Amino acid sequence: MTDRSLRSADTLPVERTISDPSAFPAAAKATDTGTKAMIVAIWTVIRAFFVDPVSSYVPKAMGVAVMVMVFVVSFVHLWFMQTVGDLQNALHNKKAGAFYHVLQKICIACVLMMPVSALRDGLKGSLALEWRRFLTHKLIRGYIGDSQAYYRLKVLGGVGRQIDNPDQRIGQDVGQLVFIVLSFLITVAQALVNIVLQSIMMLTIDVHLLMFVFAYSVGMNVVTFGIFGQRLTVVNRTTLAQEASLRFGMVRVRENAEPIAFYRGAMFEQSRCLQYFAELIRTLYWKLVLSVSLESLLAGMSLLIGVLPYAIVAERYFRGDLDFGSLTRAAMVLGTLERAFEQLVNQIEGITNMGAQAMRVRQLADALDSLERQSGGFNGMSDDQHDPSPLLAPHEQCIGLDELPVSASAAPGCMLLRIDALTLRPPCGQAPLVADLSFELRVGDSLILSGPSGIGKSSVLRAIGGLWASGHGDIQRCAAEQSFFVPQEPYLCLGTLRDNCTYPGQTSTQEQGVSQEPSDFDIRSALGSVCLEYLL
Repeated sequence: MTDRSLRSADTLPVERTISDPSAFPAAAKATDTGTKAMIVAIWTVIRAFFVDPVSSYVPKAMGVAVMVMVFVVSFVHLWFMQTVGDLQNALHNKKAGAFYHVLQKICIACVLMMPVSALRDGLKGSLALEWRRFLTHKLIRGYIGDSQAYYRLKVLGGVGRQIDNPDQRIGQDVGQLVFIVLSFLITVAQALVNIVLQSIMMLTIDVHLLMFVFAYSVGMNVVTFGIFGQRLTVVNRTTLAQEASLRFGMVRVRENAEPIAFYRGAMFEQSRCLQYFAELIRTLYWKLVLSVSLESLLAGMSLLIGVLPYAIVAERYFRGDLDFGSLTRAAMVLGTLERAFEQLVNQIEGITNMGAQAMRVRQLADALDSLERQSGGFNGMSDDQHDPSPLLAPHEQCIGLDELPVSASAAPGCMLLRIDALTLRPPCGQAPLVADLSFELRVGDSLILSGPSGIGKSSVLRAIGGLWASGHGDIQRCAAEQSFFVPQEPYLCLGTLRDNCTYPGQTSTQEQGVSQEPSDFDIRSALGSVCLEYLL
């Protein structure tokens, strides 16, 4: 091999690998931050769980059970308000027997309500955990799987750019998203059921009061959603992105502590992190202004709504058309309706958080979908399968990689590695790193790749290992179980010393048709042969 075979990578368009959205067709599609994209992202997350063909009966059954408990709780509240009206009438008419009879029923209902509420909340919690289990398993299998998404996304500059912090999206965003979505759905369902049932009761008391409630609620929802909803959505999405940038900047300092210390770049890194934090604080202050304005509006209107029902129905009560219990019942129903509508209004911030996190999760899922399609599988949540463009590189990935037949014994002259007319390009790059490279390696042969830094030595090994495939040519190597690649950066897995010695857990041998793991003696001998016995 000559230096002419390996070309310098100094002229590579590396900026494309960290900033060009065309390298991420699925991710670029998911960066649309409009309301429609947010709704589509939320629906994708919901549909993936409840319409999953494998286990859809479990979430559907749990969802139906939760909705049944929502109706039960609403009917109990309706009965409670009706009974409190009877209690007020008995007290007003000084009927002691009727009063204590109704009071006894209310006490029994309060005792029975505790297990009902506990059952509803328990079902809600179980549904949230199963939902998170489903999404997390799906994303982890796509991220850490045969498609090597964990590597390919990083090679493309996805970490901190289009697909920033995939570990946070899987480990944190999914859990928060599931809780927010489920709480939102149950809260809205409970509020709507209460509105329907309480409206029916209100209709039997005073139709004018019911009309006022609907006019007030519609007006408040239009004002709050129209003025605050869109703004809070944008602010929450911006906050999530800025917090991720701050975390990523701090993580880079920790992971690159030695280079930063050698370059004496502490003040630069400090300035950059403080800049990220200053931008975050400005956004949080704007969010505080919007939240305080919304809360002050709701606080003032809640005080006003407390006295309006008496003003509306007072004339009928003075005429004797309503008894005292109906007057009290009307106030309670109006208060319940107002709280139900207020619950819907209070979901604005939940909707914005839900939409922002749903878009982050769907963005990662779409990127994993693209990688899974390239590797022949499909592991994502979205039904959008029309994107045939590869996520890894804009070039056709046509480097052939084949495994030679497994050989039980390394016979002299046995072929171990053959490279034929290899031209290798980096991911998302145009200029080739290696041009028309050919050589063979047989048992007993040794080969060293030499040259200045950046000439493509490590890139050839990445191609042999199947990590890079952009270019053309053919590679034949011995089977994976007979190959061993040593990365440039040392790595220890999370586990015991045995786990690290046998990593990745594929070192078992076949004896008399039985798979056997390495014994403690085998591990001790291996460590001793490389002067690492002091680790034991």
